[in-house]
Amino acid sequence: MEVDRLAAQARTVFGDLRRLELQREISQQEVLRAEADVARVTGAQHRAAARLQAVEATRVAQTPGVSE
Repeated sequence: MEVDRLAAQARTVFGDLRRLELQREISQQEVLRAEADVARVTGAQHRAAARLQAVEATRVAQTPGVSE
């Protein structure tokens, strides 16, 4: 019967839509986690670079006869 076929088709379409919505939500959460990881790693990299620069400046200052 046409009505039954259309109802089944509508259920399939709504099921597909819900599945896609869930996939989108999961992807959005993954993007947020990735962005947070990038921010954390970038901050750590900046701190490490600053520390390296400070250590190098101290080393140069404490080495007799060495200037930059």
